[in-house]
Amino acid sequence: MKIFITGSSGFIGKNLINLLLKKDHSIFATTRKKQKIKNKKLKWLYGDFNENWQKELKQSDLLIHLATSGVNKNNIKNDIYEVNIFKSLNLLQNAVKAGCKKWLIISSSSEYGKNLKNKNKEFDVSSNRIPDSDYGISKAIFCDQCINFAKKHKCQVRVMRIFPAFGKGENKNRLYPSLIQAIKKKKNFI
Repeated sequence: MKIFITGSSGFIGKNLINLLLKKDHSIFATTRKKQKIKNKKLKWLYGDFNENWQKELKQSDLLIHLATSGVNKNNIKNDIYEVNIFKSLNLLQNAVKAGCKKWLIISSSSEYGKNLKNKNKEFDVSSNRIPDSDYGISKAIFCDQCINFAKKHKCQVRVMRIFPAFGKGENKNRLYPSLIQAIKKKKNFI
């Protein structure tokens, strides 16, 4: 299968690419930074994910959209809405024009916002989304627009909402790598 991936330089994106390459898939991956992963079945596309990648999208069987703004709290509010809604919808328009009509949209548990914080209430996928941050709001708006857009253009779409992910390869200042470093140095972890 040929797969077009956005957000490929992030923690989940890098791990997903490695997994897909092990399964012998061909990948087009957008990135703005030089990447270390090299493989004959992987083609890095340098630039913004919503550029006109018609040639590559036309060859793709599946679009996996991981790119986002706002995971890092330092992002500017306008950038969150621009990237997570407008540039993401532009990507879907480009995919439809190229005939790539199977999408896996990776969103965020932040869409559920306040419902995640209620410890006395059970939570599941049917719980109401009540985003309480610009990031959560932007992801909820995009997911709703994406589903409507997919119906209008007869596309197949699956939305997955990722809850916080930890593991090998993430930023060294995050919880998991910091904990491992403390264990190796035999230091108290606070």
